[in-house]
Amino acid sequence: SEYQRTPWGLSSLVPIAQCYMAMGPEYYPQAESVLRDVVDDTAKQELITPEAREFRESLFLLGKLYYHQGDFEACAARLEEALGRYSTFPRECAEARFLIAQSCRELAERYARQVDQTNDQKYKTTLYRNRQENLLRAADLYSETIDAFDKLPRTSELEQTYLKLALIWRADCLYDLRQSEQA
Repeated sequence: SEYQRTPWGLSSLVPIAQCYMAMGPEYYPQAESVLRDVVDDTAKQELITPEAREFRESLFLLGKLYYHQGDFEACAARLEEALGRYSTFPRECAEARFLIAQSCRELAERYARQVDQTNDQKYKTTLYRNRQENLLRAADLYSETIDAFDKLPRTSELEQTYLKLALIWRADCLYDLRQSEQA
């Protein structure tokens, strides 16, 4: 905080946010604040432009943080933005696709629960359509995730887990969409 405009101060922002995240959910607001300072604060963007490594890492990490907080809409929005800006970073993009797919799947489940809780037929129809759209989007993103991880020369243990889960949950989404043969 004393030397925030120095190169060392600026390069410490992502590790600070990572430390907050590692400390647990009660520190997520502090992590979010640090990361949003980087990506949303236009005054800081004079120092950290979208081309900077810190900006890229902050945007991907902010999406991941939103996923862990259960804010799936914000997760998908931030990670879609990151994919649009940084498509030449295959590892980060593969993980981002996986987390967006997970978010779509979670949202689909949320819509399914809401369908059961309402008697309004028009609202049920809207919820059902939203559920179907999210399941389709999730299945497509899981397929993209699988392709992305298959193209990497080496994968970490976490990436291998993402790949296995993408295979399973893509099939799950297809089954929920009543596409049993594809599942």
